Amino acid sequence: MTRAEAGAAPLAKLENTGADNLTGREQNDHHGQGSPEVGASALRQSLVEGSDMLEFTIPSMTCGHCVGTVTKAVQSVDPRAALTVDLSGKTVRIETTANRDAVAGALAEAGYPPQ
Repeated sequence: MTRAEAGAAPLAKLENTGADNLTGREQNDHHGQGSPEVGASALRQSLVEGSDMLEFTIPSMTCGHCVGTVTKAVQSVDPRAALTVDLSGKTVRIETTANRDAVAGALAEAGYPPQ
């Protein structure tokens, strides 16, 4: 059963722009090597009514473990938030109903202050 079938929020969206793009799903090792898993429903999910697309640069995000921590921090504010991560660009796009300040605060508290 996929996370979507179980009614769980998607962990992240994967934008196919290069090998350094990772999902929020933890990889087998600290550096995110291995193949990222993304459910097809997460890739096709559109903006939820009332949600906004936020974008942050997170200079300290360097590996798959970082992506997982960033995802957990965002989803602590909005469990239904969907993330698209560009690890090489150190950027994250977040579809969320939470306000920008709340998301930025959660990221900073998790040790990943956005710029």
